[in-house]
Amino acid sequence: MDTSGARVFQHVFIANRGAAATRILRTVKRVGLKATVVYDEVDRDLPYVAQADHAMLLRGDNPRASYLAARCHPGSGDHPWHNTTSLPK
Repeated sequence: MDTSGARVFQHVFIANRGAAATRILRTVKRVGLKATVVYDEVDRDLPYVAQADHAMLLRGDNPRASYLAARCHPGSGDHPWHNTTSLPK
């Protein structure tokens, strides 16, 4: 565990869509981190795609198939970073 106060990571991968992706991206930017989002073709014009530092197009027949193909584990939800009130200022 790093106790020096230095950030352990500088970039966050966001595998959500729409409003959820927008909220996560806003928080990530607020704390000074970079973000990569994934998106399906139908989401191409949504604001979070343009606002991310990097955006990667997922391939699939529809959004459900595209996002399932990404096979990203969302985490357990019990890490301190999941609680935005405990993020560093």
